[in-house]
Amino acid sequence: MSKNKGKTAEELLQEALVPVEEQPYKVPENWVWTAIKSIAEVKGGKRLPSGHDFVSDETNHAYLRVIDLKDGTVNDSDLRYISEKTYKLISRYVISSKDVYITIAGTIGRSGIVPEHLDGSNLTENAAKITNINGSYNRYIYLLLNSESVLKQINLSMKATSQPKLALHRIQDLKIPLPPFEEQKRIVKKVESLLLKINQAKELIEEAKETFELRRAAILNKAFRGDLTSKWRIGNIGGVSAEELLIEINEKKKSNKKKETQYNLNFQIDDSDLPKGWAFCRLGDIIESFKYGTSSKSDYANNGTPVLRIPNVEDFTFNLNDMKYSEGVITSESHLVSNGDILIIRSNGSKDLVGKCSVVTEDCDGFAYASYLIRLRPIGVVPEFVLMLLKSQRVRNQLFRKSKSSAGINNINIEELSSIVIPIAPFEEQKEIVKVVRNLFEKEDLVFGSLNVNENLESLISSVLFKAFRGELGTNESTDESAASLLIDSLQE
Repeated sequence: MSKNKGKTAEELLQEALVPVEEQPYKVPENWVWTAIKSIAEVKGGKRLPSGHDFVSDETNHAYLRVIDLKDGTVNDSDLRYISEKTYKLISRYVISSKDVYITIAGTIGRSGIVPEHLDGSNLTENAAKITNINGSYNRYIYLLLNSESVLKQINLSMKATSQPKLALHRIQDLKIPLPPFEEQKRIVKKVESLLLKINQAKELIEEAKETFELRRAAILNKAFRGDLTSKWRIGNIGGVSAEELLIEINEKKKSNKKKETQYNLNFQIDDSDLPKGWAFCRLGDIIESFKYGTSSKSDYANNGTPVLRIPNVEDFTFNLNDMKYSEGVITSESHLVSNGDILIIRSNGSKDLVGKCSVVTEDCDGFAYASYLIRLRPIGVVPEFVLMLLKSQRVRNQLFRKSKSSAGINNINIEELSSIVIPIAPFEEQKEIVKVVRNLFEKEDLVFGSLNVNENLESLISSVLFKAFRGELGTNESTDESAASLLIDSLQE
């Protein structure tokens, strides 16, 4: 580097070393603390020139955006390309597969290495490259940028400025531990081997979770075919049938003078696959009322009525750890819930969330509920039986067919919800189904609980990197030449 000409090796070294009192932590004796700028250059990318845009066809010149830079590499599933004419104007702003990228705007601090087939791609102005690396190499630098020490420095530097962009000079000034070159290789080999095993464990866990969801779906499928209670029915012959139950519910709704849809006694559907005593009906036949929630604003700081919102809706109950409150007390009965009511998400950007539901228990009796939820008030049936029905694939499939999308938001309304066809068991069998399904789900949950270790795996990754850059992974050899010599060579080039 020209600015180092005329200086002795000792002078260069002293300028490049981080003073002991400024070193983030202690490293092995043959390591040194230095800055990125002592072993590499940091250069920015370039935005498209004014009047130029991407081209529709694939060319020899890919243009890497921040959205493409992820997972330590480049996601090339949706790359953008530029013409030869545009490339000539920004040809100096390309990145090599020997460099390391780091995002400096938007998602700041994400780093990685460009694969060889994208060597020479143009780089967005919202990312920088660490290039012309001497005394180290890209894979070591990449892993180092993901360490707690470096990420902490980046976060602190962002807090120290009002600029929404990570300045290049702040990357240059990042303090890094530099081991002897051969040890860098050993560190990378050891860390990548450990990270591979951790990622394989993650994949196995995700596969197991998918199996778990399929098993739960299979349990519900069997429940609503009557398979889980076939032995129970043998010992419980007689009693009120589902058909008789529906007539009773219809009479109750008439006596309550409810305007909602009442049971159609002439309802026709092939029930040959249902157990004896069961019947098909529409969801509206067993619901006393459907109501939309309140549109009143809620906030954490208010002192009014607790308001149940989409984030509160969990699998079988409500998460009450994230509650907001209305400005005043909500007194309208139609906007309040009672024990046994069911709340279902009616509108969301995620199609999978539409139809997610929970049953109201005593701990949230009298709460209000937000407008993106619909309140179902079951009548004459076991509320948890209805909840399980709504979670079954039979009902979910109908929900997906009936839901409509507008401006990226998926919706289902009361009329569509009411018309969903469901199988109904006699009342006593409903209670037995709930008990059996609950028992099976609890057993499944015990297994699933052991799979919720993603946070532990992330901590394990942090721990591996923590030890790696302290020389605590068994990679340090005292016979290696000191990294100080390596640093001097880099500075003199």
